[in-house]
Amino acid sequence: YTVSDNEYFASNIDCVWEKDEKISLGDIKTTASLDREYLSWQLSIYAYLFELQNPLIKVDKLFGIWLRGDKSELVEIERTLFPYTTLFRS
Repeated sequence: YTVSDNEYFASNIDCVWEKDEKISLGDIKTTASLDREYLSWQLSIYAYLFELQNPLIKVDKLFGIWLRGDKSELVEIERTLFPYTTLFRS
């Protein structure tokens, strides 16, 4: 699912899930370890852009999906409370 501010930035969200009318976003990582802080920023910005493009839909949860060899982990990620609008001003 591609999200954008329709001016400068665009990015692809790896996974968008809908269950019981709630939306969750997920990002797949194959790094040596899962950087939760990085994922929090990345997925929080994705959530902001998703909601910007879909003003009637609120993102409920964020997830990191870590895959490395025969190991895997699904981790809920906290949404960062940053004023994203300052990032997207012209």
